[in-house]
Amino acid sequence: YDLGAREVNSWKRSNLIYSSILMGLFLVIIMEWSFWPSFGVYIWEAIILMKILSIIVGAIVDAQIGDNLLSAPVMTAMGLVQGIVTMSSKDFMDFLLSYIVGFGFLILERMYIGPLQSNAFNWLHSAVVKAIERLKEVLGRADKTRSSDGDGNQISGEEATETLEPLIGSFASYSCDTLSLLYTPFIMIVVVVFRDEAEITKLYGIKESDMEFYVLFALAIIPFQFIADMFLQNALELLHGWKILEYLEFCNYRFQQRESRWKPFENANTIDECIDESFRSLDQLCFSSQYYMLNTVHVNAIVYFVIGCEMMARAKYNLFADPATFIIVSIICLFCAFLKASMIGLGNLLGVWHVKYERRNRQLQVLQNEEPIIEVQGNINRT
Repeated sequence: YDLGAREVNSWKRSNLIYSSILMGLFLVIIMEWSFWPSFGVYIWEAIILMKILSIIVGAIVDAQIGDNLLSAPVMTAMGLVQGIVTMSSKDFMDFLLSYIVGFGFLILERMYIGPLQSNAFNWLHSAVVKAIERLKEVLGRADKTRSSDGDGNQISGEEATETLEPLIGSFASYSCDTLSLLYTPFIMIVVVVFRDEAEITKLYGIKESDMEFYVLFALAIIPFQFIADMFLQNALELLHGWKILEYLEFCNYRFQQRESRWKPFENANTIDECIDESFRSLDQLCFSSQYYMLNTVHVNAIVYFVIGCEMMARAKYNLFADPATFIIVSIICLFCAFLKASMIGLGNLLGVWHVKYERRNRQLQVLQNEEPIIEVQGNINRT
């Protein structure tokens, strides 16, 4: 279908909302599963199962949304909920040991599983295609044209492993884990504040006075996790030959030299078309503060949706039978619109993500002077 930009954006937003709601409902199921009395007994096995499940779900979400920038907050919410359900351990010591188990699997995932995941899926897909073709040959309905196309796709897949996409995908996964790490203490505090409404800690058998130890651990582990991540990134560079530091420096340079205040609003010519289409918008945001702000807002929505569903389940509340639902939703929508306008106005007042006049009008100056403008050591010279 020949769709315009407005229709494409509307379809992407609808698909993202649909996928986020499905992920929220899936995380509600995981939360309810964690209330199982024997869940704390098998906490280590549950953590490994959820880690494997997150890899499968991540592949499904990426295929459904088709844009790694949009799928990043959805998977971040899943990682955040996985961190919350570890509080269902029998005691605080088991909680600490479960973190060690999760960290060990994280090392395997970052070093080997994540980088080799696309190759494994490509190999599995090619193996299935070859098996189907072999079955057709046995049945006397071989299709030589499709077989040749399958070989060509396999070659292109092998060539794709040498591109920039594995590096971007790996660092995107790291950014999601980092955001989940930083956001876990806040979510724990929310769970404590709404202890009587959500009853999460009550069902886990955690006393209100003991929750401070969980929150303190979540805060204390952050700097040590950052140090471990530094070694992991260095190991990735040595093991896979990725130039992670050079790429991040180039991303920082592109973000500092952007011509638009909001990076995605830049001219389409700034998009690197050599990168796979599903990674282009992620690369365009340069893993900047704008990227993390978008992720944080979206993760907030999904996690609050999960906690809200838990509150309604504990109170046996029927949202659709409440006559005040429409009024409450309308008030919330109006408040969100007011908050959005207020934050934009405050950002304009404080000059958040401000772009210098010269860079903001670089293209206009080039068109007027008909000469390329090169910025060298803070000065603008004409060549």
